[in-house]
Amino acid sequence: MVETVVLAQAAAEGWIHRAYHLAEVEPQGRGGWVARWKAAPRAIGGPGNRDLDAETVGTLRWLSTWRNYLVHDDAQARERLHASGIDAGSEAAYLTADMAEAVIARMDGAFSDIGACIGWRTLAGLNSAYLWRSHDEG
Repeated sequence: MVETVVLAQAAAEGWIHRAYHLAEVEPQGRGGWVARWKAAPRAIGGPGNRDLDAETVGTLRWLSTWRNYLVHDDAQARERLHASGIDAGSEAAYLTADMAEAVIARMDGAFSDIGACIGWRTLAGLNSAYLWRSHDEG
């Protein structure tokens, strides 16, 4: 489960950096990889492009919070988890196969959303059929 969160976040961060590079667009402002995702539809796709779906932005923040909690035991991430209804000390109970499936499903949706916004300019949105294969699958 921990690997799913960490690798999904790494895929999302690496993908957006590569998309900006391929589009030959310099990311503006600060805010890290989530802010780059949010800005990409207009920064890469043009000013008339739509914003990412609110669900996509929520997924990115959710994934970032869990990743920062798991990798850094970040105080701000703990506060965000607790503010979302996860009781202090119960975090480990959420780290299940069901959560791993939710990470994959939510990130499939996020990659589909951003791919619809900017895929024609850079990279097609990723899909779990390509990302989450087992070592013994073809």
